[in-house]
Amino acid sequence: QHLLPDQQQQQQQGQQGTHDVGCCSATSSTAPGIPAALVVVLVGLVLTPIAHPAVLSGLSLGPSTPQLTIPTWQQFKSGVLKAGLAQLPLTSLNSCIAVTQLAQQLFPQLMKKDGWRWQPGPVAVSVGLMNLVGCWWGAFPCCHSSGGLAAQYKFGARSGAAPVLLGLVKATLALLLGSSLLSLLQQFPGPLLGSMLLFSGLELAAAAAGQERDPRGVSSMLLTAAAIMGLGDTALGFLVGIGGSAAVAGFDMAYRECAAWMQARRHRQKQQGRTARCEAKADMA
Repeated sequence: QHLLPDQQQQQQQGQQGTHDVGCCSATSSTAPGIPAALVVVLVGLVLTPIAHPAVLSGLSLGPSTPQLTIPTWQQFKSGVLKAGLAQLPLTSLNSCIAVTQLAQQLFPQLMKKDGWRWQPGPVAVSVGLMNLVGCWWGAFPCCHSSGGLAAQYKFGARSGAAPVLLGLVKATLALLLGSSLLSLLQQFPGPLLGSMLLFSGLELAAAAAGQERDPRGVSSMLLTAAAIMGLGDTALGFLVGIGGSAAVAGFDMAYRECAAWMQARRHRQKQQGRTARCEAKADMA
C-alpha cells in the first residue's frame, strides 16, 4: 500500500510474469547479475590445468600475430562446393531466421524501439560481413546462432552487456596467451560443455511451448531431421525437406483447384437443370 505508482506497476508485472507459459516463464527475471555461462567458462578454465597439468607447459605469454591468408582457386572452389553450399541452408535458417524469431519472442518489449534490427535481412548482412573480414586472417566461421542466444538467455543474459562481457574475456585471454591457448581449450571439461549444450537445447526447444503448430509443419520438420541424420549431409537433408514440403504444397493446391472445379461444375449443372425446368414449364404453358 505504501509503494509508489511505478513500483506498484512493476510489482503487478512481476506477479503476472509468474503465470506466463513458455520458455520465458522460468527465466523471465530481469534482475541484474553475472551470467551463469561466464561463470561456467571460468570454472572450466580453472579446472582444466588442475586435471591436465601438462597443458600449462604449452602456454606462452603474448598474442599471436595474425597472418594474411589468400586461398588458391582450387581451395576457394573446394571450400564453396564442399562447405559453403552445405552450410548455406543451416546458416540461413538457424542464424538468420530462427535467431530473429527467438529474439522477438524473448524480448518483445524491444521490438517497438529498434525492431528493424530484429529482422533476418540485417542479421544476414552482419553474418556476411563478419566472415568476409575474418576469413582472410584465419578466423573461424562466425554466425548469430539461435542456440547461442537461447543458451545465453538460459544462463542469465538479459541485455547486450552479457555478450560484450564474454567477448572481453575471450579477447583478454587471446591477447595474453595467443594461439597457445588452443592446447588449454582442447582439454576443456566435456561435462561442462555438455551441460551448457543440454540446457541451451532445452531452452531452444521450449520456445515452441504453448504455440499452435501446423501438423504439416511438424511433418516437414521430422522429414528434414530424419533426412539430415540418415544421409549425414545437411544440404541434402534440407533439399529433401524442401522437396517434401513443395510436394505437399503442390498436392494441397491441386486438391483446392480440383475441389473448386467440382463445385463450379455442380453449380453449372444445377443452373442448367433450373433452366431446363423453366423452359419445360414454358413449353407446357
